[in-house]
Amino acid sequence: RFYTTPKSYLDLINLYVHLLGEKKRESTQARDRLLNGLQKLRETNTMVDTMQHELNELQPVLKEKTEVTKHLLVQVQQDQEEASEFMQQVLAEE
Repeated sequence: RFYTTPKSYLDLINLYVHLLGEKKRESTQARDRLLNGLQKLRETNTMVDTMQHELNELQPVLKEKTEVTKHLLVQVQQDQEEASEFMQQVLAEE
């Protein structure tokens, strides 16, 4: 048989209250971390939506700049060929 004395019963209650407080703090911290994570996800989603909208607006500008760059590359290649031919002529004259 086991007997419970008033002091051991009070110790048990104190231990229970202490453990309950710890678990409550852990639960509150976990809830706060979860809420903070959800808030960060919402902020990130908002930022991504904004960036996507900006990207869609800039898409035509990008296409235009790509076309200009292609034409510029063709012009540079033609200029290089002309410079190469001119260099060949200069070397031939020397």
